[in-house]
Amino acid sequence: MRAKSLTMAALATAIFCSCSGPKWHSQEADGYRLITQDGGPTLGYTTAPILEADHYAFKDLNRNGVIDPYEDWRKPALERAKDLAARLSIEEIAGLMLYSSHQAVPGSAYGFGKATYADENHAAWDLTDQQKQFLSEDNLRAVLVTTVESPEVAARWNNNVQAFVEALGQGIPANNSSDPRNETAATAEFNMGAGGQISLWPTTLGLAATFDPALVRQFGTIASQEYRALGMSDGKDGLHAVFIGNNWKLGAGTYSPDASVSKAGTYLTTGTYFYVGGKKYTPTSGTVIVTNDGADGYTFSAMLFSKDFDGAASVSFSGTIAYEKEYKSYTTCITASKQGENAVQLVLGTDGMAGSFDMSKFQWVYTGTGDVMTLVLYSPDGKLHAGTYTPCPAEGEVAEGTFKHGFLNTQYAQYGVTFADGSFTSSYNNGTKGADTYITDGSIEVSVDGTSYTITVDGTATSARYKGNLPL
Repeated sequence: MRAKSLTMAALATAIFCSCSGPKWHSQEADGYRLITQDGGPTLGYTTAPILEADHYAFKDLNRNGVIDPYEDWRKPALERAKDLAARLSIEEIAGLMLYSSHQAVPGSAYGFGKATYADENHAAWDLTDQQKQFLSEDNLRAVLVTTVESPEVAARWNNNVQAFVEALGQGIPANNSSDPRNETAATAEFNMGAGGQISLWPTTLGLAATFDPALVRQFGTIASQEYRALGMSDGKDGLHAVFIGNNWKLGAGTYSPDASVSKAGTYLTTGTYFYVGGKKYTPTSGTVIVTNDGADGYTFSAMLFSKDFDGAASVSFSGTIAYEKEYKSYTTCITASKQGENAVQLVLGTDGMAGSFDMSKFQWVYTGTGDVMTLVLYSPDGKLHAGTYTPCPAEGEVAEGTFKHGFLNTQYAQYGVTFADGSFTSSYNNGTKGADTYITDGSIEVSVDGTSYTITVDGTATSARYKGNLPL
């Protein structure tokens, strides 16, 4: 029994000791050091001091001996960015807003992009004098790479660039980028890096000609992995745009003049939003990839970012979609009033329609070209309540939760007067009345948000929607 107690005590001591030590390990890589952490991010560095807090490692990029907020990977990205921005001078901020000229690796000895080296016996992956200048003196960190001698040279050059800027100022890393380089050959200034030791694909127009969104997505996945291996984190590849006009130099970088081709691809549209933890966010960047099976089956995958959200929202959906009807928009409430003691009558107009009651003719007179919709909904107190209204069970009568369906009133036929009654729409051309369409089936949905009403008519002959205030 005593031996068991000693064993348990020794085990507890061993667990305590293992938990109280560092949770990170540093090892030598190819020209730099790599830190792996238990429950923390992997860090690469060359000369930056390493600070420890809570048994984790942090890079002291500005070498002040303190883990500043922007150096603390535990904090939200927005907080880190604000802290870093507050530390930068106007000159440093200006540099971050600029792009380098085209950079070949190694630099060219003549012609476009000519470069020089401090050491004539330089390696292919050494930085040129011009690169050192714009990184240190102009504070640039966005570097546009064109031709590279090989993937190994590109990767080693990237490591040298990152080591160089790590020792400058706040230690802001470089963002190396590339124009399209997976095409078979360079044909212009904006794809100078094409045709190298990398997977080769058709141009953007060629990919569009396959009409295969899955293939385009496969290309994007492979190209992304290759760019990362080359030390590039930003690809300025095909434009997800519609090619309009034959004098646009970048037309070959689009998905053709056919908008339908571009729709079956990647896009981020106005009105897109996502929820995390019950809170709504509006994305400021990201992509939505849509594929269609030729019928009503769709697959959506998205990676969305918002300036108000720390992180990325990954969305995936696969299933069928029932398209909403196209609802005619009514923008004007011409009148809203009690109809007898138990109903409300609304007269709504499309854009540009107006109306007034002519006492001499004892009828409404409408001006404009468009449609006027009359709705009669049951209301026991003469107020319009939220809910779903269905057709009344008997012509000319309404009951709770119903609307008075449209019909031709023959009550005054003996006087030579007939008119539409109940719920219906009428078309007008410059004030001249045209056809009536009776609302006899479907439903009328009413919702209220403060003083604003949304009224949706969903019937066989009429699909319409009004959103706005009502003088009730």
